[in-house]
Amino acid sequence: GFTDKINNILAKKNNYENMGNAVDFFIQKFAEITLKERRGYLIQEEIRKLNKTIKDEFCITSNFIGELLSENILVKDMRYNSKEEIYLLSYERLLDYAQSIYILTKYKDETLRLFLSDKENLYIFDDRYRGLLEMLIIHFSDVDKQELLEYIPDAFKDSVFEIYLSSFQWRKSYPNKTILDDWIKMQITEFKKRSLFFESIFYVVAKVNCPFNAEYLFDLLFPLSMAERDSFWSIAICSYSKMFYDEVTSVLRIFHYVKNYEIYLSDDILFLYSMALVWLFSLPNRKIRDTATKCLVKFLTNHTNILFGILRKFEGINDPYIYERIFPVCYGVLTRSIS
Repeated sequence: GFTDKINNILAKKNNYENMGNAVDFFIQKFAEITLKERRGYLIQEEIRKLNKTIKDEFCITSNFIGELLSENILVKDMRYNSKEEIYLLSYERLLDYAQSIYILTKYKDETLRLFLSDKENLYIFDDRYRGLLEMLIIHFSDVDKQELLEYIPDAFKDSVFEIYLSSFQWRKSYPNKTILDDWIKMQITEFKKRSLFFESIFYVVAKVNCPFNAEYLFDLLFPLSMAERDSFWSIAICSYSKMFYDEVTSVLRIFHYVKNYEIYLSDDILFLYSMALVWLFSLPNRKIRDTATKCLVKFLTNHTNILFGILRKFEGINDPYIYERIFPVCYGVLTRSIS
């Protein structure tokens, strides 16, 4: 990875090739100290001690901290309202990742539950640490194959909803889909959270391995009556996207992607994207419906097999707005397709 390349450069300079990864060692120690001190930087005295530790550990004679500064792993700054120098990792997400690795290495299973329940550690649920909490969620599911939600105290489960939604873009696995699904369905009974949920899942509608992709949206919306769907879905997604063409929303992101779509996508991904676009036909905003219609025609041109699959999928839908758009899409796709 990124730190391995930097370490290889510094190892050749300082002749410690066979002594391990000094850059990773530095980042791990940086994460440990910042967690203990509950801040995102090290002060001059801490960085001096850490520099000495690394030089002793890896037999480095040069100024290792200076090397990290020159390689842009570390940056130097001034503390707010003070002349004191402070040192930060160049990338905030790198610190989040390192801190999450430190916590999950030190605490396991029930020990982790105790860590998250301890009053001394409740700072982790503060907004300042949302990046760290997201990394814990991702790492715990992908590496430990467990759902962090099961370990979070009940008093904080409502407050981590947005962070959980954000993690869906990066996660590879969902160890306990049932618990997560039940929790999300309970959360989205609240209107604001439902708006946020629909906005967020449009980032992952075409992720085949995500249980909250377009198939999930279909299972959620298809059984509803038209009135229930308008109340549950249309108002919620339009409420979040009321400044639709002035803000970059996840739906607008799909539109931009489709308009510039030239690369090969598998049939599974095209089918998921298409399902998500069809649901936009049910919204009261005509601009959104028009854009979704044009995008779907472009997406499905020369992919008539997917078009027929979409027709079968939405057969019997109780919304005339969807029929009003889906048949012109068929006409557009068939007249534009080569075969």
